[in-house]
Amino acid sequence: MRRRRRVLYIVLWILTIAVVAVVGLRLLTPRAVAPARVADPAAAKAAGEAVLASHDATTLIVVAHPDDIEWWAGGTAALLAQRGRVVLVVGTSGERGDGGLVPGLGAVRERLQREGGAVLGYSEVIFLQHPDGGLGQATAFPSEVASAIAAARPARIITFDVAKEAAGYHHVDHEAAGRVTAAAAEAVGGVELLLMHTSAPDTIIDYASVKDEKARAFAILTSYHDLTPVVGPLSNWFGSLVGGRTITYGSKASYPEVGIEYGEVFRRVVIPAK
Repeated sequence: MRRRRRVLYIVLWILTIAVVAVVGLRLLTPRAVAPARVADPAAAKAAGEAVLASHDATTLIVVAHPDDIEWWAGGTAALLAQRGRVVLVVGTSGERGDGGLVPGLGAVRERLQREGGAVLGYSEVIFLQHPDGGLGQATAFPSEVASAIAAARPARIITFDVAKEAAGYHHVDHEAAGRVTAAAAEAVGGVELLLMHTSAPDTIIDYASVKDEKARAFAILTSYHDLTPVVGPLSNWFGSLVGGRTITYGSKASYPEVGIEYGEVFRRVVIPAK
């Protein structure tokens, strides 16, 4: 009996530590995460201004999960939506988020993606609904991306950088999204790639004018965490004690030497027409 009680205490302590760690990380999420630095800020700023100079052009975004684009490039997406069409293709519905503990999470995250996309001004959101964590094994995914490019006829495509991926966070679905999209763009030609989560950025987009929209959209898209059993209610309770959650702007690159406080960086690749 004493041994069983000791094991129970150990299990409870482990669970308590795990819950506190998850809640703490969620509440203490930094207001922004600094990506890799560009080598020439002045040239990178000029490149970003050139991207935003085009009007009435279509931008196609291909990501793996709801909230991917809003974290790394939500400000850029909002600015491009002010200048033309933005079509978002989401490979999976992110149903395994928070360990898959929320029933029907895929449908919830699709709804939140539409709501967040409306804040940023997307023209269309397409859900491919492949298994979360299995995008690389989805045999239909390459043809679906090729079809999306053919239908949208974009001037530019935003996706993950695979050839020069940034250090740190890595997800197999992100790799699949970037690899498949880059290959499809190369096959078509005549398109500009803006590659995010890159270790070799050469373009900065100044999103200060839409930073509040980016933060609001990201907050909407990540609100599904509140539905997670135990952790969600505890996060809300602790949040109320410390005055609420911090504002999260996601990816943020600051270059005061060229007057940019809120920036998103990319590796820009121009694929010639065939």
